[in-house]
Order: sequence, then structure tokens, then C-alpha cells
Amino acid sequence: MLAPGDAVLVEAPTYQALARLGSVFGARTLSFARRIEQDCALDLGAMKQAWQPGVKLVALTSPHNPSGFAATREALAELGGWLESVDAYALVDEVYRDFDPHPPPVAQAIHPRLITTASLTKVYGLGSLRAGWALMPEALVTQAEQLFDFMAVNPAATMLNLALSAFAALPQLRARVIQRAQENRALVAAWLAASRCFTGNLPPHGIIALLRLPGGMDDRALVHDLAERHQVLAAPGVFFGLPGTIRIAYGMAPDRLAEALARLEAGTRAFRA
Repeated sequence: MLAPGDAVLVEAPTYQALARLGSVFGARTLSFARRIEQDCALDLGAMKQAWQPGVKLVALTSPHNPSGFAATREALAELGGWLESVDAYALVDEVYRDFDPHPPPVAQAIHPRLITTASLTKVYGLGSLRAGWALMPEALVTQAEQLFDFMAVNPAATMLNLALSAFAALPQLRARVIQRAQENRALVAAWLAASRCFTGNLPPHGIIALLRLPGGMDDRALVHDLAERHQVLAAPGVFFGLPGTIRIAYGMAPDRLAEALARLEAGTRAFRA
């Protein structure tokens, strides 16, 4: 989709690799805001305001990484219609989508100007297979196949066959992780309500959340201190372009989660003091 001299419009905050990807192809990177005060809702007005001539691609995540909130079907349909009018496409990374027990259709099924990407990683725990996919109009599939053949030559057939065989087990894997995510969300919600350090809203589904820190706290320094002194890991908001926040993930066993949340609160209080 991109060539030197083109531009890509990327959500902010976003997963850092997505923000850097356009530069690999010599494209300029612009950004549009997804505001934490609005649960990072997809705002077409913000996109239009940030739009410049030369933009060929919009890049976004749904559910959003780092906040975990998904774009609505209506917002994606509106986005697709606008992209058609400006002759551009959107890459919609839906790798966290299947945490929703009743998700809307994939973005590509909502509008042909939306390209869906996903994989067996986040929901299904099969990241070691390195298997993912894209759904897009047929003409773009042909181009993508040619480029992929040039870059990958012969992918490891054993890994691809394992990935294909995993699809039969995906419903069982998904049911298990959805149950775990819902149980853990209740634990995180109770912890967050009692926290003296963190504020924020939890998404209805999934295992990630973006939390605000007390005013003036250095998220990078805090995360480093938590890892070194309390052996608990979180992602600093600066990684996503939103300093003053951290992203937590809560997909682990409930007893480990309870311990992690206790360490997170105690460690942040100590760091604040």
C-alpha cells in the first residue's frame, strides 16, 4: 500500500511497531488522536482533521492496543465509506477481536476499504507458530502474495501445517480464554476500584487495559522500578506515545493475577513516596 513519498495515518496512542512501520517503506507518518477520556473511541473527525494529501493508508487496531476498547461496527462502516471517497484503505489489526464472545463482523466484511489482519497469537496462545493472515480485496491479495513470495520464499511448511491443524481446536481454546478473561476482569475491576494510585476504565472484553498514573509520575521509571524491586511487569505508556500511563495485561491464572495486582499497588505506592 505504501511507497516512498506516500503517507500513512496512524492512531495515537498505538502499539509502537505500528507507528514505525511506514518508515520502513519510506512513507511519512501522521497521527490522529484516540482520546483516553473517550475510551479511545474511533473518531472520524480526528482522522479528517489530521488528513493530508498523499495519505494512502490508515493504520489502527480494534480492539485498540493499548486501551482494549473495540471500534463499533457503525464507526468502521463510516470509516470505510469515507476512505472510498478519498481513495485510500485502512489496515485494521483485529488480533484481540476474538476475546469478545459475540464480536461484530471482521472489518473487511463491514467495508471493502478495510483490510483485516489477525493471527493465532494473542487470543489463542500459539505465537510460536508465527501464523497470521490478512483479509482484503482480491486485487490486493494478488499483490500481497507476490510480495510475500519475494520476502519469504519458502515458509516453514511444518509450522504452517501445524497452524492449519490448530483451526479445528480454536473454538475450545477460545471458550477457555474468554472464561478466564471474564473472571480476571472482575478481579481487576475490584482492585482498580480500591486503588489509591491508578484510575481508568476497563474494556468489556479482553485482557489489556490502559491505566492513568498520579499526576507527574514517570511511567518509564515506575515500570523499571516495579520490575527491579517487585518483580512485576507492566508496559510504560511512553511506549505507546502516552506518557503518564501504563498498560497492564491480565490473562494469567487468577492467583498469579491477585499477587501481581497487590505488588503493582504496593510498588507504585512505594515509588510515589
